[in-house]
Amino acid sequence: MKKSMLTIATASLCGLFLLTGCGKKDDYVVSMKGGGITQEQYYNKIKTLETSQQTLQQMVIAKVAEEQCGDKVSDKDVDKELEKIQKQIGGKDKFEQQLKLIGQSESSFKKSLKQQLTIQELLKSNVKVTDDQMKKAFKDFHPEVEAQVICVSEKKKADDLLAKVEKDPKKFGEIAKKESADESAKKDGEITFDSNSTNVPAAVKEAAWKMKDGQISKVIKASTQDPSTLQTIDSYYIIKMNKQQDKGNDYKKYEKELKDIVTQQELSNPTFMQETIKKALKEEDVKVDDKDLQNVLAQFTGASNSDQKDDKKEEK
Repeated sequence: MKKSMLTIATASLCGLFLLTGCGKKDDYVVSMKGGGITQEQYYNKIKTLETSQQTLQQMVIAKVAEEQCGDKVSDKDVDKELEKIQKQIGGKDKFEQQLKLIGQSESSFKKSLKQQLTIQELLKSNVKVTDDQMKKAFKDFHPEVEAQVICVSEKKKADDLLAKVEKDPKKFGEIAKKESADESAKKDGEITFDSNSTNVPAAVKEAAWKMKDGQISKVIKASTQDPSTLQTIDSYYIIKMNKQQDKGNDYKKYEKELKDIVTQQELSNPTFMQETIKKALKEEDVKVDDKDLQNVLAQFTGASNSDQKDDKKEEK
């Protein structure tokens, strides 16, 4: 059941730091001879730190998203997204190694992941796609093509393989299966992609759109970033176009694809994100009760909590 009012009380931030409560002044975080450090003292010390306020802001947004869209994200959705992340990092083993490095368990990671997906769902639910936006997206859109690719890490090897497939195009799949580092290798390099696909580098897509059926490309250099190390990696691709598509002039034929493109554009738009969160905070009647934390949400509301109180006084 949705609460009529979401109150951010002092206990919220205390809970963040794994304290059991902030009620009594003699509840010690650290005890020693002659006294100690109480939870109240600790809370008053850390609550104004920038990192603490950023965390509180994230907690509020996650709570609001949970109130409005929590039922739209299932455990299956979380597991599916987790599989994607593991795949991007290089498999489950590498993923678990990364978790150990940051001292996080898989269960806590999944909990954070669910919060992220719920916030994303909140943003998605507020996207309103117009015909003008779809027409604009259509200009750079290319429909799905069927191709085969060979991907290697060395330019010289790519040149050698290009010579082989140019000499005997029928062996492209056989060579791709044996030599390609791309995941499509196990399927003889066969792959489908459109302009909205994220599994194919931009340079490869741009080259593919210009090709005709049966044509083999020259060697294409593509630079990507390793998500686990953040290092730039250069790869070299060869494409064989099997089935090209001409998009034509009717954008409505690709309405679903274009809506996805516009939605992703909106989700990456800081102004849209800020306005959507601002709207959700207002709908949940969010208030910051601690005067020292009154500006935690000012980024979204455009006013401090004291300003809001002054407005209410004027209304009365």
